[in-house]
Amino acid sequence: EIEREEENPATAEFSVVLNQSCKNYAHSIQRKNKRGFKTLSKGRTFYAMLKSQERRFEKYQKLRIQGQKQQRRRIGGAATVGLAATTLSSLP
Repeated sequence: EIEREEENPATAEFSVVLNQSCKNYAHSIQRKNKRGFKTLSKGRTFYAMLKSQERRFEKYQKLRIQGQKQQRRRIGGAATVGLAATTLSSLP
């Protein structure tokens, strides 16, 4: 129990540090935007950027999986058509 109590403040401290670093990053981006650097549009926060990236990645994965399924279907269809054609041609 004593060890756990020692661990908790550290994790809390880490989360505070992480939040602070995110805020600092967002602030620096906003400053850069004011100076005319093309970074994140409209000085979005680091967290917002991460969330949007996550969403984009999820969408991409869904699309990729759908694409794979469609390809399989296409391949399956072509194979059956090919088989039918060969069997018909082999008949006298």
